[in-house]
Amino acid sequence: FFYVLLGKTYLAARVTGIFSSMAAIILSFFLTKELFGKKVAFLTTLLTSTSIWDIYVSKIPWINTTINSALIVGSLLFFYQSVKYFSAKTIFWAGLFIGLSINLLYLSAIHVLALVLFTLMSFVSEKNKKGLLFSLFLLTYTVFLVSSPTIAKIKNYPEMSIGRHKTFVAKNITASKKSGLS
Repeated sequence: FFYVLLGKTYLAARVTGIFSSMAAIILSFFLTKELFGKKVAFLTTLLTSTSIWDIYVSKIPWINTTINSALIVGSLLFFYQSVKYFSAKTIFWAGLFIGLSINLLYLSAIHVLALVLFTLMSFVSEKNKKGLLFSLFLLTYTVFLVSSPTIAKIKNYPEMSIGRHKTFVAKNITASKKSGLS
């Protein structure tokens, strides 16, 4: 969004980092409030806003790094709310956040494993299994719609997506062996 307004400039990347850090702080407040109450949520907000890691990462003008924490916390918050309340709105938001995290950087999609485990635990303990199955269907559909461009890119152009990591690692391992570092 800021690249459209400001062009591909250093300022556009920094503004993106600032807003995504603010979103991560706000979303972590609501997630912690939902799970542990207001007092712990305020403490979490204080610790998140003064985190050295977040301050350092917000200085890096690379959008994939700065937005990860907001996407992960947002998907955890909305996923938890969708399982707890069976709301189509929160299921949509959870799917949107999960799909965007898959689209931007595959590593940030690792939290999906935690969501699957949470779903299995909820399914075992939940009395309303039909509601949970409907929620899962809607969530899966939303995640698929949002992440389908990345899935198509991985399938059609593996050397430009996930395959580039193989060559990057292989080149660095070869270079470190030649230099005697390993």
